Amino acid sequence: IGSVLEGTGGKLNSLSQVGISFQQDGSLKLDSTKLNKAISENAADIGSLFAAMGSTTDGLIKFDKSTATTKPGTYAVNVIDLATRGTLARSAMLNGSTTIQPNTTWRVTLNQTDPITESKTQEIKLTAGTYNNADLAAMLRSAINANATFAGAGDTVETSVEEGVLSLSSSKYGSMSNIAIEGVSGSPVDSIFGGATPKKGSDVVGTIGGIAAKGNGQALTASENSSAAGIQVTITGGAPGERGTVTFSQGFAYQLTNLAAS
Repeated sequence: IGSVLEGTGGKLNSLSQVGISFQQDGSLKLDSTKLNKAISENAADIGSLFAAMGSTTDGLIKFDKSTATTKPGTYAVNVIDLATRGTLARSAMLNGSTTIQPNTTWRVTLNQTDPITESKTQEIKLTAGTYNNADLAAMLRSAINANATFAGAGDTVETSVEEGVLSLSSSKYGSMSNIAIEGVSGSPVDSIFGGATPKKGSDVVGTIGGIAAKGNGQALTASENSSAAGIQVTITGGAPGERGTVTFSQGFAYQLTNLAAS
């Protein structure tokens, strides 16, 4: 309790800085004046003295978690490739007006697993009508996301129309992100997605602390062979390259809990 913490990343790294100290009889004493001063000047750093905490210098990188064996410190984060989503994109521009025939049903496969999970494929009924590009994208998104089986599994889609090109994507990122469509009745799939080839998503690729980390969707987990082992961050955007650092510290309450558990 009288030691100095490593890797807090802030201005506070000892309990004496917030007015907590040992007395000669072994009891703890609180200096309220010191504590109030620390809170008013460094409120954001108080928590790191007590809990296990992580922070990043890049606003598009979020600290997720650590483990009991993670070592305090500051580690560089480098992103080689960002995570992508499974996508089905039309190869040419829409003409601005698209008609969906009555009784149109498509068989949609979303985020299929290996081995195959039957519930990942559902028949989706489309609402007949004539749509402009924006309304067509909204109708497709609404029809798929309204499926109770997909929604229950957290499988949803997003749509976009950029320069007349319609794109339908899984909302999930990573190698398990995928989407495919085949026609059952009514308007054929090619009438909207003519020439489209499904493209699977990919996991983020990068390093933490200079050592290759494991990517899973947008999450990047430090290698077990690294001193940063156990740290997981989520890369929510930005560009590939050096992306600042992630700092982890083990507060006194966290350390006491681990000590008591052992």
